[in-house]
Amino acid sequence: MVTSRRVRFRSKMNSKDFCKFVYLVISLGYGRAHSFYASRIPNGNIVPSQGGGFCLGVGHETCVGGGKTNAFGTDFERAGDSWTKELCEKDSDGDGFSNGEELGDPCCVWKEGIRPSREKSISHPGDANSWSNPYPKVSCNITESSVLNDPEEYPFFGADEEPRWSDLDLKYKVPANETEYMNFYFNFGANNTVLSEPQYLVGWEVSVDQERHIHHFVGYACPAVYDNIEPFSDLEEGGRERRENGLHCRRLFMAWAPGSSRMAYPLNAGLPIGPSTPHQSLVLQVHYDNPERLRGLVDHSSVRIFYTPTVRPDSVAILSLGDQILAGVDTIPASEKSWHVTHACLIKTSGVQDVRVISHIPHMHYHGKRIWTELIASGWMAGPDGRPEFERTAAAAGAPLAVFGRNDAFDADLQRAYPANATGQGYFALRDGDLLATTCVYDTSGSARPVRGGFGSADEMCIHFMLFHPAGALGREACYGGGAVIAGPWPPGRSSVAEAPALLEALLEPSPGLRLG
Repeated sequence: MVTSRRVRFRSKMNSKDFCKFVYLVISLGYGRAHSFYASRIPNGNIVPSQGGGFCLGVGHETCVGGGKTNAFGTDFERAGDSWTKELCEKDSDGDGFSNGEELGDPCCVWKEGIRPSREKSISHPGDANSWSNPYPKVSCNITESSVLNDPEEYPFFGADEEPRWSDLDLKYKVPANETEYMNFYFNFGANNTVLSEPQYLVGWEVSVDQERHIHHFVGYACPAVYDNIEPFSDLEEGGRERRENGLHCRRLFMAWAPGSSRMAYPLNAGLPIGPSTPHQSLVLQVHYDNPERLRGLVDHSSVRIFYTPTVRPDSVAILSLGDQILAGVDTIPASEKSWHVTHACLIKTSGVQDVRVISHIPHMHYHGKRIWTELIASGWMAGPDGRPEFERTAAAAGAPLAVFGRNDAFDADLQRAYPANATGQGYFALRDGDLLATTCVYDTSGSARPVRGGFGSADEMCIHFMLFHPAGALGREACYGGGAVIAGPWPPGRSSVAEAPALLEALLEPSPGLRLG
């Protein structure tokens, strides 16, 4: 912290020299306050100043640094010039908000070098007049049903957890192909090393280099240690399907598309990785998009995965719903303002325990406008002929039994994860035999040609990712049978298949030959 010093002048200065001297002193104060102490508090370099811009001397009465300390600066010094739980929970300026709430660390879990939980609506912890709006209260209880308040801003680590991370750095010459799906193998440890002890993966963060040419990252965990496997193309060598050397990389744990940067799992949940776990390495699938077929592009993107040795009681994974590449549809017709593709999935779990969906990530391409997944039937039982019958249906209720996530203003350039908190309990419960319907609505009114489903950015997809726990409750094949796929014009003003009786009836009809039990 910069302290004040009295300077005695031995000779007379003219006003110009004096101004230069004052500027030098202030500049030194700026440098010391900003570069050294700002890194010791969350968001220390973006605390707003009353006069505009950012405050470079947060612990001082003036934002330029130097001079007398304010109440927060005094408390900071008493805390040993470090961010402690006590300092975080304290309200130094007496404005009714804790220092942590003001600086973006409401749960007091931030550690130096880690991205803060919140990077918006930051206020000055030493100035009671710096923020007039109340902060939304955040639940910081680490319990079985802890809420994933916002996957983009939730903290990676709890207060008592040891933070660790590994960087998956790419250096790849992007092919001069319109579309390419490349797979890169890594071990979970730092510098691509094998972990020596079990860890819990708690989230990830993406740093994108070639923004115009990267369409998505998808991460799968593998059951064996990686051993010098060369990157390969899904499109050129699709038969390998992430199964090099028997790795069978099937546990989906990461899905990124433009518009997001990170995801943190709930503080009670993680993915076990390392020795004595089924997840010992990973494959990162990167979709490169190069419609101009440019040559000489080199991608230096990086993915940072966060993990901790601290045991977390729950395990998480990602479920993929929807007719992913519109395999059940020939094409989406041209010049259609509202055309839907709806896919039914009869959930198949591995036990009696509920599956808890805690977050959802919609994914379509540039014609996609709306997407949602709803529960349209539950409580299946085998009828006299072995085909499923349901105890409850949306047809009888006249409305969906639940909605597991909705985006009615989808933007392919702003894709991110959304918390599943509409139930008030922080998750949606899925049970064996629940029938889900995932609907994607497209607008091809600006297209002169039909739009096909496929892997390219000019093609279309319909995928609704669901982050859920416990991970073992759903396998790779989470649906009984293939499930119905129905497409056609979407009726204007409607927001559920329950509002389209003929469509709902078709979705409730089980797939031919499907038997339960």
